[in-house]
Amino acid sequence: MSAYQLFHNEVNTKGGDYISVTKDYQVNFPVAFFMGNGLIGKKAVLLYFDPKSDKAAFVFVEQKVPKSFLIGLATNGKRQNGHIGPKSFFKRNGLMGNIRTGRYDYDVTEIDGQKAFEIKLERLKQESKP
Repeated sequence: MSAYQLFHNEVNTKGGDYISVTKDYQVNFPVAFFMGNGLIGKKAVLLYFDPKSDKAAFVFVEQKVPKSFLIGLATNGKRQNGHIGPKSFFKRNGLMGNIRTGRYDYDVTEIDGQKAFEIKLERLKQESKP
């Protein structure tokens, strides 16, 4: 018996299981996140924000509904990833230029009886003026 295991390209994915915020304030959901959380086929995202704790939460829905962000999807066979462009959210909440961009680990929680994926946005340290 060999110690080698076959790499299943249909199952294993390039992306990691995280949520990322880009420098242009786009929120990305990689393939591993989509597949691992059973989100294939979801078309829109409801975005919630707790300003006291700087936590953002994402609820994925089947179709675009009022106040939701349409997911920009990229599909390759059964693999799917997506992104939303909530720049207005970051601007209105004073987050542009004030949070770390990059990858965020997420927690699964519940909002209004729906599964939500929550990230804690990290504020940048403000330099004190002399």
